Amino acid sequence: MSYGDLELPIVDEGMYKPQISQGVVLLKGKVDTILLAMATASENPCYKFPRDCPNPNLQCRNRGIGYQRIPDSGFEYSEVRNIYTPDDYGETGTPVMTSLYGQGEKNNMYDLYNTIRPIGIVYNGNDANNTSKFNIQIGGTIEVSNNGPHRINVGDIIYADLPDTEPRECENGNKELVFKVYRSEIHKSNHRGVRKCLDMMDDTNYKGYHRKFEELSEELLELKLKIHLVHTRLYDAYLSNMAPSKRGELLNEQNRIFDLIESGADYSGSDFRTSSNLYGPFKDFFFPKKDTNLTLSKDNKKSFNLNVYLQELNDRYAVVKAEFLEFQLQWIIGKACTSANPGQDFVIMLTNYSL
Repeated sequence: MSYGDLELPIVDEGMYKPQISQGVVLLKGKVDTILLAMATASENPCYKFPRDCPNPNLQCRNRGIGYQRIPDSGFEYSEVRNIYTPDDYGETGTPVMTSLYGQGEKNNMYDLYNTIRPIGIVYNGNDANNTSKFNIQIGGTIEVSNNGPHRINVGDIIYADLPDTEPRECENGNKELVFKVYRSEIHKSNHRGVRKCLDMMDDTNYKGYHRKFEELSEELLELKLKIHLVHTRLYDAYLSNMAPSKRGELLNEQNRIFDLIESGADYSGSDFRTSSNLYGPFKDFFFPKKDTNLTLSKDNKKSFNLNVYLQELNDRYAVVKAEFLEFQLQWIIGKACTSANPGQDFVIMLTNYSL
């Protein structure tokens, strides 16, 4: 018998808080003046802030999710965490912000996923604007507030995401990254996860998805369609250029393999290599030695272009699959040690998880 949440440690019920002081890893942070300048100069920011504000959100508030600007091409994100920028006094700190003011173009929130990355939790922030220096905790456990839209239960994998709001002017210009729960059944790039996302994308009552995952799922479906159509067109043309007897032989062999697979037989790759007449043509078609070996028509240019297009589709498909993994590696920031409803505090173990 399960009692649901009664079995879970809840901070507000006087139960233990597994705050672990050992293993805490801190970075010295400082306000990211580049992001601040970009926000001030932006004509149509995703998140506006008052132009007459005397102190335009220089705070990096305590317990807020700190994020960094992704550097120019040529740098790996792992290297960014080790870049310390000296100031006029020779002190160093990695540039971090907690407010999303002025970030991203209005009505195009996806841009933000390609320009910023969460790095950790601000520890002893500079809420009073007295200094641009503060600490960022990137390891160990820390107590934070569940500022996301859903309940967080102990053991949940937690990721950072953009707020579930339309681009608008925010109170005092403050709009922060929020905590959300990573769900493996919907956030992975397997077929079931992508299908669930595609089916629920228009469900306004369901806010669990990372927006980047929605975007990638749509692109994955489009790529699948294009690859299928190009393969079908090329394969038909490939068979049509063979002698009728050879074409009939390959089709019969194809049907034989279908029958074996449908019967539940364990048809392995070694069986295919050693005993199938389809092996050679299959290898030549799907793994061609050169782009021009598949003839679609007498127009060689047309055949070449379609093969190059197929190559590009396959390359992009591999990239999209990798971007699913990138989301897990870059936006997942820890695991919940206690439970909390929206607005309540919970303890998070800051670390990355291989999912």
